[in-house]
Amino acid sequence: MFEALTLLLQFSLRPVQDGPSQQHPIPIDPALRTPLPRGPYLDLTHPGTIADAKGLRRTDKVAGSRRNGKGKERADNAPKKRSRVHRVSSDSDDDEPPSKRAKGGRPAGSTSYGKAELTNMFDIVEDLKPIGQRGWKEVERKQNKWAKANGYAVRPPKAIENKFKGYLRLKKPTGDAECPPEVKRAHELEALMNERVGTRELSDAESQSDDNSSDVEVTAVARRAPSPPLKHKSRASGGDLAAKLSAAFDLEAQRSRDDARAHRSSENTQILTLTQQVRDAQALSESLRTQNTVLQGRLHDAERQLDRVTVRADIMAEFAQRGDQFSQRSEPQRGRTRHPSAPPRPRREPVRCEHIYADGGAMTYWLSDSTDDYDENENPFEPSPFHSFPVPRKSRSRSRNSRAVSRRRTPTPGPSRLRNQVLASPERPTPSVSGNTVELVVTPQRGESLTYIISPAPKESANK
Repeated sequence: MFEALTLLLQFSLRPVQDGPSQQHPIPIDPALRTPLPRGPYLDLTHPGTIADAKGLRRTDKVAGSRRNGKGKERADNAPKKRSRVHRVSSDSDDDEPPSKRAKGGRPAGSTSYGKAELTNMFDIVEDLKPIGQRGWKEVERKQNKWAKANGYAVRPPKAIENKFKGYLRLKKPTGDAECPPEVKRAHELEALMNERVGTRELSDAESQSDDNSSDVEVTAVARRAPSPPLKHKSRASGGDLAAKLSAAFDLEAQRSRDDARAHRSSENTQILTLTQQVRDAQALSESLRTQNTVLQGRLHDAERQLDRVTVRADIMAEFAQRGDQFSQRSEPQRGRTRHPSAPPRPRREPVRCEHIYADGGAMTYWLSDSTDDYDENENPFEPSPFHSFPVPRKSRSRSRNSRAVSRRRTPTPGPSRLRNQVLASPERPTPSVSGNTVELVVTPQRGESLTYIISPAPKESANK
């Protein structure tokens, strides 16, 4: 019944809307709105009251309470572990109660400072102006004496000093520009104390006192006061000055000084002369070295030219010998008639001959039928397989039926490195040296000898 009435009070009945024009709610009969009887269940809108009326048990949990806490919440809700105290059982400890752990904070029975107590403390500090521990002990003694006489608590040691310095360390409150009178008077008393000792405001270590902090020790350094500079007095007297003047104008002293000066000047002249001679010798050696280099270059050029002339002479001699052999073989054949019944002689292919010199370079030539009696020992140089280079095997520059003594290529001579062997050969040119002139005579196998005279260039052309 109560639930039905509660629902009727909370909700209003409205007719079903057939169209957009019907928007008025259905009127409720006032007879149905009867007042509820008085009893313990008057507030039926509260969920807890409704649950009690139904005989249900209300829950203590709220939404999200089943989840475990996260982060800091979990650490705060975790049960704290208590340290266990292990006691050793003994006969003497059976009757003693367990000792309680000491806690920090204000000691039991301590009270705060009142206005009268602070005023009396400031008055005592203003009279004594304490600087060290003796002064603060005197302030403590007078303050405790006044407290006993007026019914205030007796303060422990250093409590009054810490209270006074606490006002000095008090910072300005945020948003309030007015300074409390106690703080203001504490700063005034501090100025009087500094004026008494003649000090200024510094970062005092005592203002940040701590029981665990050690006192700062100041070590005195003894220094000696600077002494005034000494005044040097002239020790020269009139007699000494006269003696010095007489020694300076003495003839023997002047003569000795002149001799020493002349000796030094002669030594300097000799040093300069020797230095100039060394320079001239260096210049001469440099010029001789240059001339030697030029002469060596010319000598190398002459040796190369000599090698070329020698090779040409050998080639000309070989040509002359081959021509004589060809003419001797061809003359009898001019008047001879070929027998028609004789079979033709098979023609041999030309043979390529290649001579490689030991000092570099090579000479290649071809031998035909008319040069079958060619002597391979004519060339004294033995061919070396390590200096060979590719040369075509055959050269078809002429027709097959044409007759030729031989086909040769231009030799490629190399640098002369076998000068001793060339000069030792009887067929090689023999040079003769006379002074700065070298006379070279080249005698080929056939023909007249050739003479070459090699001399250095004139000085004017060399200097140019």
